[in-house]
Amino acid sequence: MNSFKPLMQLLLVSVLTLAWACDVVNLDVPPQDPNDQNNGPVASPVTGPTNTPSSEADFLNLLVGDSARTWQANQFSLEGISGFQNCRLDDSMTLLPDGTFTYDGGQNNCGGEDQSSATGTWTLDFDNARIDFTMNGESFGGTVTGLTEGELVITGSYIGLQIVGNYQVL
Repeated sequence: MNSFKPLMQLLLVSVLTLAWACDVVNLDVPPQDPNDQNNGPVASPVTGPTNTPSSEADFLNLLVGDSARTWQANQFSLEGISGFQNCRLDDSMTLLPDGTFTYDGGQNNCGGEDQSSATGTWTLDFDNARIDFTMNGESFGGTVTGLTEGELVITGSYIGLQIVGNYQVL
């Protein structure tokens, strides 16, 4: 599968769709003994707001503003995988009010299938705090679990693993 998809899910989930969960989910990854040389570093749990706007108009205003809003990845966690998340921290997504978006994968790509840039469409299911993205014929999305004036938290899944992303307005 495309490694761009998890970032987009997180970013989009953080930006739009990840409001379906009421709390930021802490991943079920047990803490590791720092003296155990067989274990790599444990990804820090993603933190951020746990509330979403009560009206669709306020939700959309915070998500895209009057003309567009660019969200930069600030924290990213993929359940059970450490080290990979750092390549997502230079990713950003610009959401436009017309239902389109542009994605910038930044300088640090996460692998061969990762895209440095892309465009597509997005839709919001306000009642479920879900944002869905379509790009190159593939769809993905997430739940907006937190959204404020400058911060977005999105939760989703990729190949059965939970993804949580925290994004900040640029």
